[in-house]
Amino acid sequence: MILHSEKFVKYSCLVGVHFIIAPHSFIWVYGNLAEYMDSYVSYSGCDGCNDGDTQWTLPLYMACFCPGLFLVDPLVRLMGLKRTGILSMLLINTSLLGSAWAIQVSVVGTIVLQGLVMGMSVSVCVYISYVFIHSWRSKHEALFFASVSCSASLLAMIEDPLITEVVNSGNLQPDTMDGSKMFLSQPEILERVSVAILLLGGINLVLQTLGYLLVRVPSCAGPDPALFCQHHSDTNNQTGYRFAQTEKHHDVDSISTSSNLLDDNKNRSSR
Repeated sequence: MILHSEKFVKYSCLVGVHFIIAPHSFIWVYGNLAEYMDSYVSYSGCDGCNDGDTQWTLPLYMACFCPGLFLVDPLVRLMGLKRTGILSMLLINTSLLGSAWAIQVSVVGTIVLQGLVMGMSVSVCVYISYVFIHSWRSKHEALFFASVSCSASLLAMIEDPLITEVVNSGNLQPDTMDGSKMFLSQPEILERVSVAILLLGGINLVLQTLGYLLVRVPSCAGPDPALFCQHHSDTNNQTGYRFAQTEKHHDVDSISTSSNLLDDNKNRSSR
């Protein structure tokens, strides 16, 4: 009975959205991962690894984040909220896990997967997380918005040491200089870069799968929670507008009353 109660379902959903947003930790983790990826691209000796520069990955990721938000509304209308989220989960983890192979073949392919595909897909899952929170209309809604926004950066604090432990457990220092940059050319480090990417993708996949198992759409939201949230917001705006108009009329009435009283006082004084 407890598992099916509305309160339990509500809070399981609010916990689940913290796991859904897990891939957004990429923007904090990439700073650590990029050092090893750059070294791999420069010194692994693979064919095709010099066809691009990995420095474009994060800018492309951020540039594609905003356009991805515009895809949510048509996708939700077509597929529903939860299915849209699952689609974004599949794209995120396929692109991240696929980049573990792509980096051995092409830097451009890695940039497209980690920058373009992940940027647009992660923005969809972030948007959907916020829709789930708003659709339940918890009295602690602002607190949940804040905790979900912080959860990705907290996850990055766990993932960063894991990546370092997997790739460079011996804490080896860069041993090769190319121009003004230092690189790690040790073979035992380079061969583990793909493993670190797979680890990152595996963590995201497990957490997001758990998140989508926990989230539920509230019955009051109907078949389309995104539209419900939009309608709820519009209703609040209309209520606020009507309240403002009422206050405006009250102010006008007060001013008119004050003017009439002043006129009466002047007439009495003149008499």
